[in-house]
Amino acid sequence: DRLEYTLGNAYNYGFKSKEELKSIYDDLVVSKNELGEDEISFRNIDKAKEFTSISLLKVSILFASVGLLFGIVLLIIKPIYFYMMTKSFEFEKKLFDKSKKNHVYPRWISFIIKELKLKLRNVKFYTTYVVPYIVIPTLILLLNKMFFAMSTNMRGTYLSFFFNFLLITLPLLASNSKIATEFSEEGRAAYIKKTKPISVYWALSCKFILNVLLVLPSIITSCCIVGIFSDLTWLHMVFITIGIILLDYAHILISARLDLSNPQNEQYATLGSTINNPNENKSTVFAFIMSFVFAFICLFFLNESNKWGGGGGRGSLQICFICLIIFACNLYMYIVNIKAYYYEK
Repeated sequence: DRLEYTLGNAYNYGFKSKEELKSIYDDLVVSKNELGEDEISFRNIDKAKEFTSISLLKVSILFASVGLLFGIVLLIIKPIYFYMMTKSFEFEKKLFDKSKKNHVYPRWISFIIKELKLKLRNVKFYTTYVVPYIVIPTLILLLNKMFFAMSTNMRGTYLSFFFNFLLITLPLLASNSKIATEFSEEGRAAYIKKTKPISVYWALSCKFILNVLLVLPSIITSCCIVGIFSDLTWLHMVFITIGIILLDYAHILISARLDLSNPQNEQYATLGSTINNPNENKSTVFAFIMSFVFAFICLFFLNESNKWGGGGGRGSLQICFICLIIFACNLYMYIVNIKAYYYEK
């Protein structure tokens, strides 16, 4: 085992070239140890020393990293900590009495700014949305590095697509479940939107416009990583990327519709935000179902397209078209729900 991962890591980390590793591997021989048992050894002492130097180099890097982190803690974090602990911020607070110019924005921009400020001031927004948006591309990179190191047949390649698309969609859609509580969390103040000087559609949709924007870099980056490690062309990956974006937007609309059709405003107004919202649970269930179904659809259509000689092209277009239909249906139902609950007949 140590031989396998040492040689493999030496190539992946750039310590040795394939030719140098081949010379080490060719020097291996099965010989008898002191107990008379078969054991892998080297013919030449120079090759054994070269192999040992690779292991020592990895250990040296590990110790250097630990030493660097220890130095950062000792020289930077420790002084900052003691400075914060000894500073009397309660009596040394500086007050700035400086007036700010009041900017007048169009009404639709004002609603966006208001929602952005509310979300960016909330710590739960970062833990619920921002962290998954950052972590998912990293996990996709690690997963594809692992798949790339394996020798797989055609079925294994398409199974890797299945796990890639499942790992992209499942956390993203699951994080959208919090949107199923956005309207109810306003309590009794939620119905004031009927009287605001702007379309109710825009006033409600501003609640999740930041999610719509922030999820784009995460999906695009993740799909680019999949495209780099796969044999699909960039045009095919563009179709699949668009499909995943539309699927995520469809789930956002589903979550919003759940809160519109089954509002929990009174419970939030009386009990606070700690209640077990059934809409959030339903949204999470939809996230699991939609993610697994989408991954199976990708597995099926990409495999079928390859059988017909399409190389995944026709399958990726079919996937994008299915996601477009799902998004269009949910957008229509979202508009119908707003008309039913916020407009008087």
